[in-house]
Amino acid sequence: MVYVTDNHAHANPVRGMGFREVAERFRGSGGLAMVFAPLLSWHYSVSIGDGESFRRIYEVVVRGVQEASQHLKALAVLGVHPAEVVALVEVMGVERALEVSQRAMDIAASYVKQGYAVGLGEVGRPHYPAPRPAIEVCNKVLDYSLMLARDLSCPVHLHLDRGEGTLRDVKERVRRIGVKPELVVIHHADPAIIGRSGGLTPSIPLRGRNLEKAFSKKPIYLVESDFIDDPKRPGAVAYPWAIAQEVKRMLDEGAVSEEYLEKVFIDNFEKLYGVKLK
Repeated sequence: MVYVTDNHAHANPVRGMGFREVAERFRGSGGLAMVFAPLLSWHYSVSIGDGESFRRIYEVVVRGVQEASQHLKALAVLGVHPAEVVALVEVMGVERALEVSQRAMDIAASYVKQGYAVGLGEVGRPHYPAPRPAIEVCNKVLDYSLMLARDLSCPVHLHLDRGEGTLRDVKERVRRIGVKPELVVIHHADPAIIGRSGGLTPSIPLRGRNLEKAFSKKPIYLVESDFIDDPKRPGAVAYPWAIAQEVKRMLDEGAVSEEYLEKVFIDNFEKLYGVKLK
């Protein structure tokens, strides 16, 4: 059996399969570990009134990870998604939205300190056009999250657009703030940045020919499904268990070696999150 990990996925116990079933299915395909990030508040039917409201979101993920841990190594990253920040700015205005978001990140950091989460995320900027005031708040939340990751020495998953300017901007922010580059995970990364990310950790989504492109480069990245567990969008972005299926196909075709796969899926995962899988 091919053993794989999923570096970024979501589960929805309110409307979808939930953490336990997602983990059980992934384990059955050869999955050893997966990292769960929160969905947006409205996916969990949570109303945001202040920073403390985010505890309800985080508790969904923490409880879900505990359930998923019965089947594999399940980890949590917690934070304020940029789409959530954009929505908060629209409802609350700039100053209040920033205050709420930073308080939410402080709470996420407390979960990391207590061992309930291994990192922060996903945070960053929307990959779609948004009003300039909202983007400015997102940038402030991004910098604040990088500072927390620096102080905690923990991973942080970034949600960004794929532009070259964005990559340069984030590398400069990482340098200026002083967080270890390898702890900064570029979620939903383009395989083209592998080897030129400035030490940041690309997380390559399973879609299209991404793995084929990634497997032709140095094994210095991770792989994710970015599964959103929405019955209205089945299989979006990809099913976690499809990772092993695709990897096995490419292994059988001789497109990749077992040693290479071990580096990407096991060694890199263990090093980033400080866990032992095998």
